[in-house]
Amino acid sequence: MNKITLLLFFLTIVSCNSKSNNDSESNKPKWKQVRTESIQYIPQQGDLTKILISTFDTGGELVTDTTIIYQAFKDTLLIEEIKFNLFMGDTTKWRHRVMQYDINGNKIHEIDSVNGTLRGKYSYYFEKGLLTKSNTLGLIPQLEVVNGQMKTNGFDTIQFERFEYYDSGINHKTITVEENKLKSKLTQNVSFDTTYTFHEYDGSNRLQRSISVVDSDTTSISVFEYDESGNEIKFILATESDGFHIIQSKFDELNNKVSETFQDDVMTQRTEFIYENNGRVIQRKIYELDTLANVMNDRMR
Repeated sequence: MNKITLLLFFLTIVSCNSKSNNDSESNKPKWKQVRTESIQYIPQQGDLTKILISTFDTGGELVTDTTIIYQAFKDTLLIEEIKFNLFMGDTTKWRHRVMQYDINGNKIHEIDSVNGTLRGKYSYYFEKGLLTKSNTLGLIPQLEVVNGQMKTNGFDTIQFERFEYYDSGINHKTITVEENKLKSKLTQNVSFDTTYTFHEYDGSNRLQRSISVVDSDTTSISVFEYDESGNEIKFILATESDGFHIIQSKFDELNNKVSETFQDDVMTQRTEFIYENNGRVIQRKIYELDTLANVMNDRMR
């Protein structure tokens, strides 16, 4: 997709989104609640924090159960997340992630396992607060159809390296150059590509827009909007590969996010946040537009 085509596609998204925001009361979309997330904070000793997140469907059935443990050290933070998927009574689907953050809140390491099988190891390297290198080792399942059913026929090891370089530039503009190397252990194929991303900031050093280019073709355009308090209230992304998505957020007078609406070319979803007196989120309610597409999605779940 060339730059002009993607730009026209992006402008169409913005225009359609603007029209949808100006609908009259009679034409307002109808939402249906699809899930509720209950969040519990379990007291622990020392520098440990434990959070339980239980997700229920509209019938009150527990569909996912997540435990998150935070452990703070002098110069690092460890977060362990264990998520069980109980949908359709299947208790064998679970995911285990361990993440490490530095003193500045940057994620520097992650280990990801699914159903007891390692799926990925990730490392991130920062200089002066900027990500300069990332390294990914992933296990990608090789799938095949046997007797009409999808089976996993081993895993391919994918090694992915990314180097990023920043140019401070002038007039609140920066350029990120990403040199990507992707290697498959199974096929021994090695591929390279370079992505140039142009960032533009406002006078408060808030990111306003980004444009990514690969081989002279524009592959993505992003736009950010903020309220007077500096909260990000809208994010629009148009990409060559995945279409578009829009995230709009609303905040209360205490700058707590009270709702978030996600929209792409497949679905529209809204999340409402409920807080306790100390400002912690204790419940999230998830809604989807009551459309024919959502009805079909429900039948396929």
